[in-house]
Amino acid sequence: MDQDFSVDYVDSDEYRYLGAEIYFRKQRLCQLLRRYPGDEIDIEFVDKLYVVETPIRRRFPLAEFLKLVDTIQADLLSLPRIENETD
Repeated sequence: MDQDFSVDYVDSDEYRYLGAEIYFRKQRLCQLLRRYPGDEIDIEFVDKLYVVETPIRRRFPLAEFLKLVDTIQADLLSLPRIENETD
């Protein structure tokens, strides 16, 4: 994986599965979230939720980004559902 990319796996009360956030040079690009029910992954591009002090140019190799998204998708689909009290 390109060293400029990083991934944080996150959970939220809104979702029944863990999600992932992709960062490029510490700037959050998007979130990947698994739909419930089913095995589909949604991607949400973000631009105003987290901004670094010095703006960066968000230009990177497409092949590296797609490879990372594929890896995260496989990871998210392999994780069990988060059980919470309302289920």
